Amino acid sequence: GNYLFQKIYEKANEKQRTQILQTVKNHLVKASLNLHGTRSVQKILEHCRTNDEQVKVVREALEPHILQLCLDGNGNHVVQKGVQCLGVDQRDFLYRAVGQSLPAVACHRHGCCVLQRCLDSASPEQRRGLIAVVVVNALQLMQDAYGNYVVQYASCM
Repeated sequence: GNYLFQKIYEKANEKQRTQILQTVKNHLVKASLNLHGTRSVQKILEHCRTNDEQVKVVREALEPHILQLCLDGNGNHVVQKGVQCLGVDQRDFLYRAVGQSLPAVACHRHGCCVLQRCLDSASPEQRRGLIAVVVVNALQLMQDAYGNYVVQYASCM
């Protein structure tokens, strides 16, 4: 089913994509956490960048659940795809959510990868904000198997 959804979404025009997104918005988090559904949500993120209405729908659906997504084996790929595909201002909600939960994200095997992608893709201002939170939590992070990688990564930026 996810492959069919991706093809339909890919071939749809902007109006149809908006209608599809409105129909599935309440299922985006659950789909993101699913091995197959995550690919469909990633496809949505690939195509919604140029449509502010679609980005708003995705943001409203995912924003309250960013921490859960970052720590999930499937959901983290959705956050990383958002960081990769959305415009700098459009993905600000991702950086804010990661920054607010930074120790939990950084000290997790999937979360530390998300945080590193955030540092790679952030604007200079967004990067400074994330690094400031890393610095504040550096002692805790350095003592963690995954958090120490985040400290090392941030120190090279």
